[in-house]
Amino acid sequence: MSHAQAVPSRVAPVPTEPALGPPTADPSPPDDTLDAALSLARTLAIFVALIAGLLFLILLFVFVLGTLFGYGTGGVVGVAYCFLSAVVNYLLWREIPRFQRLAAEHHFSELRERLLLWMILGLLFFVVEGIVLIFAYLNADDRSRGSGSATFAAPPPGASGVGGPPVAPPPT
Repeated sequence: MSHAQAVPSRVAPVPTEPALGPPTADPSPPDDTLDAALSLARTLAIFVALIAGLLFLILLFVFVLGTLFGYGTGGVVGVAYCFLSAVVNYLLWREIPRFQRLAAEHHFSELRERLLLWMILGLLFFVVEGIVLIFAYLNADDRSRGSGSATFAAPPPGASGVGGPPVAPPPT
């Protein structure tokens, strides 16, 4: 009996690596990044709406007390901004499921049109949310260009002078 047969081997088998190359599934980019950006924007919108609403109530209370006791009325701009921020972010929170539906149905040009207004309002009332919406807008723009270019047919050979036989110069 040899020594190699008596001792069991404890070496793990070498794992095989996946084959490198182009993916075998659908070559179009997945909708995960656009959907993730819209989901993040929706979460930020409800969070900011709740915080701005709470801050609105606090500032309104301070403003009313300041007015009653003669401390001045300098906080009216802050009260109005918090109220508008709460309303805009709540409306955005309600609108984002429509954006997600448009993205799922691959209506990227309509999605871009609707995102433009909310992107600007997002920048005015919460910068981080506006940046996330810019990312979603750019992603939808890339997708609309990608899906739009597939609708054009290639010209027949020789129609544009490319791919056909060489054309003789006209006689002089």
